[in-house]
Amino acid sequence: MTQAPAHALLDGKVVVVTGAGRSLGEVTAKRCADEGATVVRTDITGEVGTDVVPHDVTDAGDWQRVVADIVAAHGRIDGLVNNAAIIWPSRPFLDEPPEEFRKLLDINVMGTVLGMQAAARAMIDAGTGGSIVNISSTAGITAHQGISSYGTSKWAVRGLTKYGANELGPSGIRVNSVHPGGMMGTTMFPGTFDQKAYDAAARKNPLRKVVDASDVADAVVWLLSDLSHTVTGREMVVDAGATANH
Repeated sequence: MTQAPAHALLDGKVVVVTGAGRSLGEVTAKRCADEGATVVRTDITGEVGTDVVPHDVTDAGDWQRVVADIVAAHGRIDGLVNNAAIIWPSRPFLDEPPEEFRKLLDINVMGTVLGMQAAARAMIDAGTGGSIVNISSTAGITAHQGISSYGTSKWAVRGLTKYGANELGPSGIRVNSVHPGGMMGTTMFPGTFDQKAYDAAARKNPLRKVVDASDVADAVVWLLSDLSHTVTGREMVVDAGATANH
């Protein structure tokens, strides 16, 4: 894993990262903290008394609690990273169980909707604007084999980003989506921790590289920072060029 040097890009900002107990969320939260942000990490697996706040992103009341506690403690929310998501094992479209499809959409899509609404209300009340970054996927850019439920959710997240950017922009709130390809060392890579799988993927990518979670975290930091103050409603694809022809 590479680590870009810190430049205090988020100095003084209060940033919330969901699904931050592990994987990309944990890496992103650390990167934001390295850049000077006060970071609140939330996760369904969080435990009271730890630095990860227990949080069910599918529960509107839980969102109200988390946001109210953050505003009470820190005065405002400057950034939200909607990262919490699940994915089912690869399987044919005709074999997708309806109940599992619904559960995935509830977490990946409704969790994002509720987060956008809760954070935006706090940003509007504070009158400070802010930045919301929704983690989508290259599966929200093009269809990948065997993950129709996950891919559908990530297309929805892409669409929500557009609508949020359009309606929240007048309040000074920017909304963008990040679309990672398969990432090394995370749950979002076929053959995770398998060097042969990484090497095979790298040979296919135009940059002859495989994306690391830290690469995606760097993109998120830029979108949260004031350097991207005129960027909203856009997709940032981080995949070493894997979907360049799509």
